[in-house]
Amino acid sequence: KPLRQLRREYTPAHRRQAAMNTETHASFLHRARKGATMRKFQYNFTAKPKSSTKTVVYSNRTVAWNTGNVELAAIDRIIRGRGTPVLQKAKAAKEEMCFSILTNARSYDFMCVSKKERDMWASGLRREMELHNKKLTAR
Repeated sequence: KPLRQLRREYTPAHRRQAAMNTETHASFLHRARKGATMRKFQYNFTAKPKSSTKTVVYSNRTVAWNTGNVELAAIDRIIRGRGTPVLQKAKAAKEEMCFSILTNARSYDFMCVSKKERDMWASGLRREMELHNKKLTAR
């Protein structure tokens, strides 16, 4: 067998996965700095949540959109799907295209244009949180 094929067979799965994650993370950073158009859902006291189209950008450890932002350090977790009360009430929100950023104070709910983009943002932000937490614990 060729050496390259042998290396691939004997390279542990976690190393192959780490290399793949690094590549997809780099692509996330590149695309997120350019920005993406998403629908942002807001809680409304009366009936259904309000939604508006925003350009969402990730830069300098901050997720920002036209009217607000959230620091990476303030994010507790990121969930995919319609896991928050706001998205559960929103009939226009599609399960496979939604993700939420949860902080101690509130949630920020978004709907991407595709499942692939949602997965890229959710996993990319999770990876950024992991890297940020590693840097904090290393100090």
